[in-house]
Amino acid sequence: MTGEFHINGIDIFDTYGVFVTKEGFNDLLSYPALKKVDTNDWPEEDGLEADLTLPVLEGRDFVISFGFVGSEADFNGFCALLEKEVYADAVILGRSYRLRLLSYSGITQVNGNLHSFSVRFADDYPLYGYEYMVPMSGLGIGGQYELDGVDFGAYGIRVVDDHISEDLGRPDIKEALKRNIDTIGGRIYDGGAQVKRKGRDMTLSCYMKAASLPYLWRNYDAFLHDWVRADMSRADITQRGLRALTVSASGRQMQCYYRSSQVKDFVPADGEAWILFSVTFTIVADKL
Repeated sequence: MTGEFHINGIDIFDTYGVFVTKEGFNDLLSYPALKKVDTNDWPEEDGLEADLTLPVLEGRDFVISFGFVGSEADFNGFCALLEKEVYADAVILGRSYRLRLLSYSGITQVNGNLHSFSVRFADDYPLYGYEYMVPMSGLGIGGQYELDGVDFGAYGIRVVDDHISEDLGRPDIKEALKRNIDTIGGRIYDGGAQVKRKGRDMTLSCYMKAASLPYLWRNYDAFLHDWVRADMSRADITQRGLRALTVSASGRQMQCYYRSSQVKDFVPADGEAWILFSVTFTIVADKL
């Protein structure tokens, strides 16, 4: 607990007796979503046309769950620290954030003197202070998926509940204009001569492991960066944020872009630091 959470240089456990509960970090650690991407869904074209000239992340609100032992805590002092300025510089598990306080929940008695409460924060600066470092795993994980030619194993990721590689199947078919005229039997379909396929959203559930917490953060942040970076070498500027996701076993490749993420579980212990999270992406073109 000591050293986990600092606000403006103050250790909240040592100073106020306040700590983060077991699952209290999950909302904080989830990647921010991508800001809305403008798309066109032309009936005469496969997939989607997406403008990814400059993909950028949304600001976000999130909740952290805290606990304290009644007689040993200074709850009001902790709240005063949060309310001292509009923004607070926080270092949480070795990661830097610039947080803005939004609201508190009520205090709940969990068991005896143990109490819990939650605080809602705003993160207006996604990837605050981040400088890219290439992923470094060395755990020998891989062989499932590649992102722009980089095996997920380079990030220490194994895809769990891997239904996508089996259930990719065939994309749904677009329907063109249909006319149903009262005086003519059946319907008139203006679909042209070729079948066109829809774009779609899909989700991967990822288990990332590292030998230490700093390496976990290095790979975790690099994974998000590599999903949303703008490839300035692309001739078509609207495709700068487009990624190639490849199923390693079959070679099937999808052109897609990142949408959102959610952390499901997290263990920060050195030697066995890991995080379980989902990544949702939009497929704009699927090379069957």
